[in-house]
Amino acid sequence: MGNTGGQLTAEQARAMMKLDVIKPITIDHNRFWHDGDWAIDLDDGSSNFVMTNNVLLKGGVKLRDGFERTLRNNLILNGATFEQVSYMPGGDVIEHNITLGRLPYDNVLNDPALAKYTIGKNLFWNAGAAIDVRPRGGVTEKLSADGTTLNTASSWYAAGMDQDSAVGDPMFSDADPTGNYDFTVGSTSPALALGFQDIPMTGFGAADGALPPEAVLPTGTSGPDPIELARRKYVENLWGGDIANITTTAEQSSYAISDFKGVKFVSVPDGSLAATAGLRTDDLIRTINGTEVTEQRNSFWQAYNALPAGASMTLGVRRASTNVTVELTKPTDGETINNTSGVIYRSAPAPTRESWVWRDAARGGGGAWLGDIDATQNLGDSWELTFNGTGVDIISQVNTDLGEVDVTLDGAFYTTQSFFNATRLHQQTVLSISGLAPGVHTITGTMKSGSYMIVDAFRIQPEVVDTEAPKVTLTTSPAEPATGWFTGDVTVAAAATDDLDDAPTIEISTGSGWQPYVEPVAVTADGTTIVKARATDAAGNVSEEAAVSVQRDTAAPVTSAKVDTKKRIVTLTAKDAMSGIGVIEYRIDGGEFQAYTGPIRVGKGATTIDYRAVDIAGHTESTRTLELARKSGPK
Repeated sequence: MGNTGGQLTAEQARAMMKLDVIKPITIDHNRFWHDGDWAIDLDDGSSNFVMTNNVLLKGGVKLRDGFERTLRNNLILNGATFEQVSYMPGGDVIEHNITLGRLPYDNVLNDPALAKYTIGKNLFWNAGAAIDVRPRGGVTEKLSADGTTLNTASSWYAAGMDQDSAVGDPMFSDADPTGNYDFTVGSTSPALALGFQDIPMTGFGAADGALPPEAVLPTGTSGPDPIELARRKYVENLWGGDIANITTTAEQSSYAISDFKGVKFVSVPDGSLAATAGLRTDDLIRTINGTEVTEQRNSFWQAYNALPAGASMTLGVRRASTNVTVELTKPTDGETINNTSGVIYRSAPAPTRESWVWRDAARGGGGAWLGDIDATQNLGDSWELTFNGTGVDIISQVNTDLGEVDVTLDGAFYTTQSFFNATRLHQQTVLSISGLAPGVHTITGTMKSGSYMIVDAFRIQPEVVDTEAPKVTLTTSPAEPATGWFTGDVTVAAAATDDLDDAPTIEISTGSGWQPYVEPVAVTADGTTIVKARATDAAGNVSEEAAVSVQRDTAAPVTSAKVDTKKRIVTLTAKDAMSGIGVIEYRIDGGEFQAYTGPIRVGKGATTIDYRAVDIAGHTESTRTLELARKSGPK
């Protein structure tokens, strides 16, 4: 190529590009939504691309430092084309596209007079407002000063750019193109005269894939939509503090950033969870567990709502111009979240009445949980919330102008819920769902009847982490006697209680290992038997062992008598194998029984001694009799 290591000429670079990309790379018939400037990012020499029939809901196209990129017959609904650090000539072709918004071209280090692009037959529209162009970076010119015609005095036009393009309403056929994701143009659209061909609005992405966020079409104002701006500034509750989006260049400057990404703590009261975790007023959360928080606060809430109660969180925080990390745990108590906190709103096809509108206290949201609501009058419109927990409460206004809402849970119909009431009441728990399996669930509501459907707030019922073990008790039948010894049949019953599990599993042991507890255990052996029990709840928590000592004695004691005939002394001795001897009793010649305390001395006459023993368990021995004959005198 005639170069020995110096800087390449444009033609040498173009020839080298062909060594890498022999045939064009095609990007055709895709639908993009990107929360940034570039939905299609051809960076640092990316060359020989053909991009056709793509629908860019948000984000534009970057063409940086390359050759022969063709951008033809695309819809750029909320973004721009960026020619950056262009080779001159570069051979790019930009034609037959529809670009909406205030700034269709945002170029950097680019000279349109030298770049020799083929740029034309494009349609631009900013809802009748002026349209800008940044041909080289820095200075902005008017592509259309009046919002209806091209500005032929611009340097862009003078360089041959878009001289056969036009400014006009693309005239989408669908009454709600953003809600229905249908940007087919009407038969009288000026885009058709410029060579634009309708793009099929089906067949994008996976067959059952979730829809991307809706496009935001231009409103014709030079600044942001005032309602959307007010919503971004609106304060929500988080961890005892208040958060909102950043919206001004002054805020950007204070953080030394060039975007509006993140949620900012407007206040962090002392003693709040946020303060305890180390967060401060004006801290800007930029990431949560590695997920970027974009300009849309839902990007924070959707990541947060998907976490279970008690989950660990790592926040990437911008504190002034410094990045810090804050660690904390998601609260385990139920949390109430606002209508702006992760809820997705969708409009029905072909709406016939006013669709979703956000309303603060001054515009109809007064009396709501945080003084704001989202409301629609269009039947078939829906809201959707994904949360992590075991239940959810729907909190809303009720009134005569509200009707029925079809509620689905995890994709299946759940109930048709009425929001009608004879009088207007605010912050009512209209529907409470509980007992769900712990984890992520999605609930949706679709307007079925009435003049309005209103979304105020939701109370999430978290999964309760069970850390408390059950308690187990053992009971004998009959009850233990005062002596501590059972004298007949005895059974031991086990029972367990738990704060969350209604039926913990019980195991029992009588000394030969643990066995599942089925019914009361009979103790049949005399002596001492230790009965133990333990219980395990559904979370795996194991109780402390309960134990009862069962002492059983079913046999009476045995007493023996020893006689010293010479001295006429009787000694009584009793034995009991189990509970032991309580008392030995005797009587002489039919008298009253008395406690035996020592050897019995009798006289010379004939004597009858009855004797018996009573063991500690209460068994009384059958009376035994000893006959002593009269002692004869000396011969």
